[in-house]
Amino acid sequence: MKIKKMARKSPRKRKLTDFDRFSKNYGSVFQYELFFNTHKDEKGSVKGDLNELLGFWANEMKREGASKEDIKDNKDELVQRYLKNDKEVFLTPGRKGHREAVQSFTDYANSNLEGILGSTDGQILREEVLPYVVENCSPKDGSYDGLNKLVQEDAELAETKAKLENDKTRNDVIDGFVTEREAYYDQAYTDNDFLKGIFKDLISEAREVNRFSQVYVAKRKELDEALDKDLKGYVKSAGLTGKDLVKIYGPLFNEAYVKALQSSDAS
Repeated sequence: MKIKKMARKSPRKRKLTDFDRFSKNYGSVFQYELFFNTHKDEKGSVKGDLNELLGFWANEMKREGASKEDIKDNKDELVQRYLKNDKEVFLTPGRKGHREAVQSFTDYANSNLEGILGSTDGQILREEVLPYVVENCSPKDGSYDGLNKLVQEDAELAETKAKLENDKTRNDVIDGFVTEREAYYDQAYTDNDFLKGIFKDLISEAREVNRFSQVYVAKRKELDEALDKDLKGYVKSAGLTGKDLVKIYGPLFNEAYVKALQSSDAS
């Protein structure tokens, strides 16, 4: 008896998310900026091989609708411009294309804010989007007031921690801890100079630093637990705009495209 072979099912392709499409949309921006950056010298003037610059100019002119005849007819003039070191003309049509690519990238962000944020990886939301929200936005949804307060407190504690780890500012921070502890005893024992004096004498810089560390860890844990419940909801409530997403995601996508390019060159 012949056994009929079962046809293998090809693996199903993962459906692209709005985040994926947003990243692909950045590709045109990246290609323009890569060309511009690799064809300028230290002073910012245009440099590069004549044929490369001619090819770029011709492709951009075609994209704009120029005829092959008109492109060919102007080749000799472009060569003369190149010889006179007047090379900016080669990038002129590309400048327009770059502006349009950036506008398309921004338009996609404006039209798909919810989808982009909703499909963004949690680590990116936490490490890239959240810090931007903390610095530039204030969620307007009252149901997130508690979480917003935790986020702000964490940002302040993180700033203090950074200063504490910096040799230039460490002593000032510790002096501040000691001053705060002295102020606490002054207020707690206003009418009892005897106890106030004993407690102040027992103030230890190391203990105050340790006290801060404990507060920082506890607050960070509290924030982590709150964000685990609804980080996406909090970020969505921040009132981010398409321009905000361009500022946040643009550098991330640029880094990813650079790494992909380097990997391709190495293989």
